[in-house]
Amino acid sequence: MIDKRYNGIKSNPNTEFGSVDIWAMAIIAIILLVRSVYISFLGLIPDETYYWDWSRELSFGYFDHPPMVAWIIHLSSKLFGITNLGVRFGTLLASSLASVFSYGLAKQFLKQKNSLFFFIILSNSILLFGIGTLLATPDIPLILFWSSSLYFAYFAIFKSNTGSWILLGASNGMGLLSKYTFILFFVSLLFFLVFSKQQRKWLTKWQFYASNAISLILFIPNLLWNSRHSWISFAFQFTHGVNAKTSLNWDTFGEFLSGQAGVMSGFVFAVLFIALFRLWKSARTNDRIAFIFCFFCVPFFVFMAASLQKNVEANWAASAYVAGLLLIGVLWDTLDPTRNKLLRRFIFFSVLFAIFSTCIVLIHLQFPFLPLPPGNDPASQARGWKGFAEQVNQVRTSFDPNHTLGVCANRYQEASMLGFFLSDHPKTTSLCIMARPNTYSLFSSRKSITANGCIFVYPSHDPIDNPEFSKFFSLLEKRGLAVLQYSKRQSTEYTVYYAKLRYPL
Repeated sequence: MIDKRYNGIKSNPNTEFGSVDIWAMAIIAIILLVRSVYISFLGLIPDETYYWDWSRELSFGYFDHPPMVAWIIHLSSKLFGITNLGVRFGTLLASSLASVFSYGLAKQFLKQKNSLFFFIILSNSILLFGIGTLLATPDIPLILFWSSSLYFAYFAIFKSNTGSWILLGASNGMGLLSKYTFILFFVSLLFFLVFSKQQRKWLTKWQFYASNAISLILFIPNLLWNSRHSWISFAFQFTHGVNAKTSLNWDTFGEFLSGQAGVMSGFVFAVLFIALFRLWKSARTNDRIAFIFCFFCVPFFVFMAASLQKNVEANWAASAYVAGLLLIGVLWDTLDPTRNKLLRRFIFFSVLFAIFSTCIVLIHLQFPFLPLPPGNDPASQARGWKGFAEQVNQVRTSFDPNHTLGVCANRYQEASMLGFFLSDHPKTTSLCIMARPNTYSLFSSRKSITANGCIFVYPSHDPIDNPEFSKFFSLLEKRGLAVLQYSKRQSTEYTVYYAKLRYPL
């Protein structure tokens, strides 16, 4: 059972900066340094180069997401150039700042020093954050601003700090500019305030509305961008995340749960639900625990409900685990070492397993050794692109030595990868013939690159004599081949064409 000393789980009085904090910040800094070295040698994946290409066309919005990830990559690339580190360092720094805010919040709940160190190790060891933070994706700024907003919301509500309400509004606005699913933070906060008898008073105070007004003001540029582009970004995300079918799909529901267990390193996922069960009574009587409960349960169960209708990607529920991992920390902190030996040993084993599994994946990403089928090896999409681009460049140079022709692909994956890995980093585009639209269709500055003919790169195994293609091209001349070699067992051959479009983009 949980130690009776903590049944009330009151605020931790030992929250001033001290030696524990110095060690904690040192650990976070070391993790940042190690990851910075590691990502310099880790191949980029197509989504990362896609967001990098956004950073060359700065805007308040894009087809797929709000602009924050592009802004961060733009600043990072200014510091480190068009390199792996240049693409990733900004989001990597953002993940470290998220750890700082999460640690600051944990100090308000965890009384024991070893629990604070336990929390830092736990939150950086699960696959979701141990591997996911290495990639430059919108999820990283989402996690940063979710963590900072959770921190400011705690001080605004439980410390009655007006300044924290202002900072909460700014953080929430930046969160909305990171990923539209940040709206669930507002839902979680409103859910907590409505159902908390003690904290419901904030719904009648000016600080709450001033905070939301600041968030809206910061988000207005994206709203204006969407209004000028037929609300295309909102429409895409809505159709991407919502299924109109009324029948339940238990297969996708099972895939969601297994995916969450996977990104949470298996045993840690089980520990999280043990924490929910053990702390449920405290959540019913203690507003501080209920606060953390709401910020886990609302996003997690929203995506779990969505999985009953369609496939939900494993990373979509990532924001829920900012609070979820803190619940595990509270459980660890409140377990009596004498009476709860078995559970404490299981939790300790779960964290060790998370560290081990994350290390195995990190090694595999650099030196593939796991016997995974080529199609199920997520590391394969980061391999072979540089060599592929070099082959494309050889064919390109053979008939366009001055590189005057624009470079095109059909999908954003090949288009962005070629833009990054070709030596002159040309501004490429994606034609999206019989493929889903993407941000390239909105880049007006790139519409002219096909005016005088272009270089078109397309998989050799796909029939290009399809009638749909003849509607787009007036000329397609095969000029050479390039092979994308993912691994020794998996490769894709592409044909490089000289092409002319019937109509301008």
